[in-house]
Amino acid sequence: METFHKNFRDPVSEGDHKVEAEDAADIVSFVREQLGFDPDEKQQLVLRGGRRGIVNCTRQWGKSTVTAAKAVHRAYSVAGSLTLVLTPSARQSGEFLRKAEEFVRKLGN
Repeated sequence: METFHKNFRDPVSEGDHKVEAEDAADIVSFVREQLGFDPDEKQQLVLRGGRRGIVNCTRQWGKSTVTAAKAVHRAYSVAGSLTLVLTPSARQSGEFLRKAEEFVRKLGN
């Protein structure tokens, strides 16, 4: 798994879109406290990672949960932001949307 986290770009240097270092660190606190999701170390790397990434992992690892948490955090903390998530099937898109809706309900919005 050594190459797993090296593929994620530094969240502080996002080209033209600068992300504050504290925002990258804050996302883990946000998903724990606001969304009720306690990510493991590898999931935290994805949450703190850059704007784009590929996650190559086992089934039931939490891909939908982590990407939904990341998308909800972005929408909640960056006004007018747009998040695109691409999946190879409608089933996977549906799972992502179910997770995102669940997290939004937890925010009370």
